[in-house]
Amino acid sequence: MNISVIVPLYNKEQTILRAINSAIHQTFQPKEIIIVDDGSTDKSIEIIRTINDKNIKVIQQSNSGVSAARNKGIENSNGDWIALLDADDEWMPEYLNSINNLHNKYPACDVLATSYIMRNEHSEDSNITINKLNFSECGIVENYFKVASNSSPFIWTSAVVVNRAALIEVGCFPVGIKSGEDLLTWAKLAIKYQIAYCKVPLAIYYLNSPDLTRKERNRSLLKNNRTVLSEFIKMKDHVDQKVKSDYFHYIAEWEKICASHYFQTGEKIPALQSTLKSIWLRPLKLKTYLYLSFLFLPIKIINRLYSKIGTNTGV
Repeated sequence: MNISVIVPLYNKEQTILRAINSAIHQTFQPKEIIIVDDGSTDKSIEIIRTINDKNIKVIQQSNSGVSAARNKGIENSNGDWIALLDADDEWMPEYLNSINNLHNKYPACDVLATSYIMRNEHSEDSNITINKLNFSECGIVENYFKVASNSSPFIWTSAVVVNRAALIEVGCFPVGIKSGEDLLTWAKLAIKYQIAYCKVPLAIYYLNSPDLTRKERNRSLLKNNRTVLSEFIKMKDHVDQKVKSDYFHYIAEWEKICASHYFQTGEKIPALQSTLKSIWLRPLKLKTYLYLSFLFLPIKIINRLYSKIGTNTGV
């Protein structure tokens, strides 16, 4: 198994060395590490130049976004498999070895992934929630949409390795979408290819506090999430009938997330519309009905509630 590691880089001078060192010190060595500098204006590229490793390649381009950077790295890669590592995240030493074991055990699978740990700015760790997988540690994901609509995002960019040909077949990563672009790619891959998964967390996702105010962040997420949702809806004709109901449950979770952002920005009419769509698509998800009560609450109380329960449940 020969793996090309793709690292999109934009202004990560504080974390890029940690990420690259975690790739260099894998017990199963990758074929190459391709760093795509997406127009960084800090000292990131200077730090990269200090690393003495013959397997590291650096590509520089004007700022075009994370999807364009990943796609550029994939285009210039030589490995049969693509491992993705964000410049502010980290792999544990056994990560690629675990991926190789998955490949050996499930050779028909073109997507290989592991669980991961989320670490906040206070260095506090939390595990992701994974439901509806029918194995205890490692196995094949029989129904991607069923798991995705009942769990945290269980496939994540820095904890997945994909067959290069399969990734190119689905168009790699959509350019122009700021977040959730990876979820579109995983869904497209899940429709066409098999996924092998290991529940042991072997990567660390570092959570960063956004610079935007809560209202600004919700408005930004709303615009982005509506775009992502429209792309998911376009996939419906390609989804196998066996998993169609779970696909619609997944769409329902996205509508619920959009409703939560509408509520937090005070837009109660579109919030109601998204809530009703979510209920129509997934009527047995009782938590969604709670959103109807938010119509009668002031924004301050709604925001206080969301700060406790979170807004990214299920997707």
